[in-house]
Amino acid sequence: MQEGLLANGGEASASTPGAPPTNSSTDSMACESGSQSMSGFLVSWRANIRPKFVPLLSSLAGTPAARNLLLCQIYTYLPVLTLGKQMLQSEDVCLLGTQTLDEFHKACHRDGIALDRVGPMGKVWENGDVQVVQYASNLSKNAYPMDRLPMEAIAMIGEIVFLPVYDAAINSPTQGIVAVIELILSRNTNDGMIVATMISTLGEIMQELGLSLSAPMSEKQGNNSNELNKSNSYVCNNNTEWNTSIPGKGMSRTVSKQFLH
Repeated sequence: MQEGLLANGGEASASTPGAPPTNSSTDSMACESGSQSMSGFLVSWRANIRPKFVPLLSSLAGTPAARNLLLCQIYTYLPVLTLGKQMLQSEDVCLLGTQTLDEFHKACHRDGIALDRVGPMGKVWENGDVQVVQYASNLSKNAYPMDRLPMEAIAMIGEIVFLPVYDAAINSPTQGIVAVIELILSRNTNDGMIVATMISTLGEIMQELGLSLSAPMSEKQGNNSNELNKSNSYVCNNNTEWNTSIPGKGMSRTVSKQFLH
């Protein structure tokens, strides 16, 4: 099933970022402080987070669990920070298990996803809960991923899993959710615990790379502080309405955070 890493080329914009979205453009001091904080976040993200994506995918490719993968790709909100666009974008590198999803991945990197069309992935960005979609065909065709999944791929898909990525370093400038991993799993598997297997496998790989599926203790202890998930506030501002509606029953579930420890 696994075909290996695929790089589509191109880097996220390296231009100087503008101010993050804010509800009070007249508050210049707040804007300046937010811009400085965002700049620190970007420097740390590019130096300490992004370089770990390829090793993560390479390590995953070498595991037995990878045989059940149709696609693994990584989403970030870099367009919000660098371009001022309210959208997510997949990284140009992915782990591709079938050529059927090659163009799908390229579209996710090239076109991104508007924040009001992210589907169940929005819940991961909002609160860090793992999302497991069991019947993708029942999702809204106006939102991700059904708005771009090729018809021939739908019959191949078992579950789609969305997982949060945190920097495991204590008091890191890159607080909050720094990325979301999407796993599209094959329907043809003999592993009845494939979702748990994939989460466990990824958790071990991420731990070795200094990443985590749950927030570091310093962030959890500061849960009542505005510092918690400060980076995510650039995306989840008051003007953003995530499209997380999931029509149908028995189709998507949230995995308890206790499962991630």
